Amino acid sequence: MSSELVLIEKNEHIAQIILNRAEKRNALNKKLFVAIKDAFLSLQLDSEVRVVILSGAELNGSRVFSAGIDVFELGEIGQSQDLTSIRKYAELLQSSFNAVESLEKPVIAVIDGYCFGAGLELALACDFRIMSSTAKIGALETSLGIIPDLGGTTRLVKILGTSKAKKIIMFAERYSAQEALELNLVDWVVPSTEIMNEAIKKAQKLMKNAPLALGIAKRLIDNVSGLDLQTSLLIEKLSQFELIRSKDTTEAVVAMLEKRKPIFKGK
Repeated sequence: MSSELVLIEKNEHIAQIILNRAEKRNALNKKLFVAIKDAFLSLQLDSEVRVVILSGAELNGSRVFSAGIDVFELGEIGQSQDLTSIRKYAELLQSSFNAVESLEKPVIAVIDGYCFGAGLELALACDFRIMSSTAKIGALETSLGIIPDLGGTTRLVKILGTSKAKKIIMFAERYSAQEALELNLVDWVVPSTEIMNEAIKKAQKLMKNAPLALGIAKRLIDNVSGLDLQTSLLIEKLSQFELIRSKDTTEAVVAMLEKRKPIFKGK
């Protein structure tokens, strides 16, 4: 499955989503936001896909994740549309990244080349981030007179805490891979030549676990923050009741007794 702006390649339960606007350094415009949203909504319904890898297309042998939002389109909208239209535009963009975060399957962002502004916000909506040792990353919005408004501010605080989020957003600096790793912006740093192979290895490792359990665990982790203990425990208990009745749980027990690896089917 593919569209002009987003390519989807599937292989052995892994779907690779590729941002395909390389001539613009994968800058995110309205059409690309819509394509990202449609791609992730379609994968939610695809029972064959268990892990998603998100990356940017190459141009002349150089890979770029995303240089950020298309500032030319943003400027045109800001100058030509009324406040109600701008609000609807912002809601559409936010819903795109929300579709990434709410997918009940692990999503790995492969960050090579540039990853700035809205590109970083997209990576933050993923579950894991693997970055090449030569890539650059940062939230540059305040240097352009705006703020991260596609979930970036919220997700940075949630992932890194208030102090680090302020540093990244308010200084609007570009960070090296090692600096990003030290800040916990990314989970792994590898050479550019190895980054896709490493992402596939991580995806294959995730696929050893039960798909339903991975999806529910992801959803719980994303949503229990801020809840009181008793409410969180109740949600955990109800979710566990659902999983215990699944065929995958039965398969895991039988496989353990038979001393073999379980064959999960996401049911």
